[in-house]
Order: sequence, then C-alpha cells, then structure tokens
Amino acid sequence: MIPREMTQCLPNHIRYLAENLVADDVRQFLSFSEGNTYSPEAVVDFVDTRSPHFRYCIIDPVTHLPAAAFGGYGTRPGVMQSWMLSSPEGWNHCWRAITKGTRWLMDQVLVRGIDRIETFVLADREVTRRWYEKGLHMELDSIECGVALYFRGQRLCA
Repeated sequence: MIPREMTQCLPNHIRYLAENLVADDVRQFLSFSEGNTYSPEAVVDFVDTRSPHFRYCIIDPVTHLPAAAFGGYGTRPGVMQSWMLSSPEGWNHCWRAITKGTRWLMDQVLVRGIDRIETFVLADREVTRRWYEKGLHMELDSIECGVALYFRGQRLCA
C-alpha cells in the first residue's frame, strides 16, 4: 500500500525542494552537472526533462510542505536511474516516511519490469551511503573517480 505521506509530485513541489535543497545535494548536483553556480531552475529542468511523469513526493504532515521528491528514468533496457531531492527540515521531520516511501517505490518498480535500479552518490557522502545500504537495502556496485554506484535488483555481469 502506498505510504500515506506520499503523493504525485507537482511542479511546485520540485521548485520548493530545489530552492531549499540539502547542502550535500547542492554539492552533488554541481559536481554531476559540472556547474559552477547552483541554480534551482537547473534542477527543475533536470527533473522535468528526465522524469516528467515518474516522480513522487513526501509531504511533511506538520508543515504541509514537500519533504522530499524522488523518481527515475530509463538509461538502458531494464535499468532505471533514480534521483531524489530533499530539504533539511523535510529530512529531519520525515526521515522515516522518506525511507518507507523510497523503499515502497523501488519495490513497485522492480515488480513492474525494471530489473535494476541505480543511483550515484559522491563517495565522500558516508551518511547517505549508509542510508542506501541499511535503509534502502541497496548494494555498492563500484567506486570510481570519487563517485559510488549503488544498485538494487540484478547485478550486472562483468
């Protein structure tokens, strides 16, 4: 059953989170996009381009503001690349709902024809990496050039 705090993600949810993004997520976005200056508009464009329909949001039941948004897009047959945005307040208030919602969504994707979900994270983000492993039950695939690749689902053959 869908977690009660989860809803379809609307454009204003993405904009709010992009304007209030966790500092490490800003650093990661800049690193992966090779940008020099953070722009919430660039995040909104990324989500709109990559995941126009497949995105969900956790709403903080206390503030009624978006706590986190997540989704994914296909990178090759059977493989989905995931993304997530969160605010510091949202994470602090709703970490349990964020974890439950993310796990629920991953389970739904894996039973509907996707064989593997991948996510990339800067290798020095130890807390995030621990959450991927313990909270989301993802496995470390590799670390290259300061970037860690995690997955859930099928392991790729070398």
